[in-house]
Amino acid sequence: MAKLMSKKTKEIVQTSTVIVLAVLFIIFYVVYPLIVIPNMTARPDRDKFDDPEYAVPNDPSFFTQIGLAPDTFAVMSNDNIRLAALYFSSPQPNSIPKGTAIILHPDDTDRTAIADLIQPMLDNGLAVVIYDQRASGKSGGKFHYAGNLEADDLTELISWLSIHGRLPSPVAVIGFETGADAAINADRNENLISKVISIDPALTTSKWMNRRMDRYGVLSILLPTMTYFWWYQKVCSYPDDRTGVDDIKPLETPALVLVSDPNELAGKEIARLRSISSPEKLQIELSPTAKEELYRRIISGVGSK
Repeated sequence: MAKLMSKKTKEIVQTSTVIVLAVLFIIFYVVYPLIVIPNMTARPDRDKFDDPEYAVPNDPSFFTQIGLAPDTFAVMSNDNIRLAALYFSSPQPNSIPKGTAIILHPDDTDRTAIADLIQPMLDNGLAVVIYDQRASGKSGGKFHYAGNLEADDLTELISWLSIHGRLPSPVAVIGFETGADAAINADRNENLISKVISIDPALTTSKWMNRRMDRYGVLSILLPTMTYFWWYQKVCSYPDDRTGVDDIKPLETPALVLVSDPNELAGKEIARLRSISSPEKLQIELSPTAKEELYRRIISGVGSK
């Protein structure tokens, strides 16, 4: 009888262990990712955008209050996301811009975050274009797309400006974080871009996902990048496969890449980009830590009038 009870107890323990492991697997690899992925990759007010008719007015009042006078316009992306944009030019009569600077704001911000860059660019004789990237500020969309669909958005914006005669050349694109990847990715297909200044690009979607994980402090489960990216593809219908270091492509247009983290400056992504790109066209530097110094480096990288 004791042996029989021992056998039954062992079977119960084994069954219970399997059930507990299955429950834990479901919690950590299904439930938890479904909870955190929207927080990591979508705009905070995403629920409003469930209504296809919902749109935020392209209100430029923030910029008029600081003494700037933008023209408002909107561009529709290939997947019907409305991008709220602003165009700045010199208020001086008969002033002809000596080029165009298109600026893409950092992650988890909107176009107001780069307001301090506008006047120095205007002072350098450039027209300036800024816009809220998809899933940010006054633009539409719920999810961010690792700089890939953002690159398509940038290309659409450039096409719109060119068609409407509002793209004086040369054209410099300045992008931060996901915007930095958008600038690099768009440059590979858009021959109207003359210069790229890329601040803290991820360069791969694997790196982009790791950054989002670090920023939002998600659990470090087994195979985290693969797991979270797989769920990201399902939740937001991300159309491409995850990319790694071997998928990085060379830059053809003159580019300045600024990297804030010294560890990333020595990382495999930057090393790969450096190794496959022409040294005459690519500069990679440690980014200044002070905002004012960073902006001065960006402005000097774009060029003076």
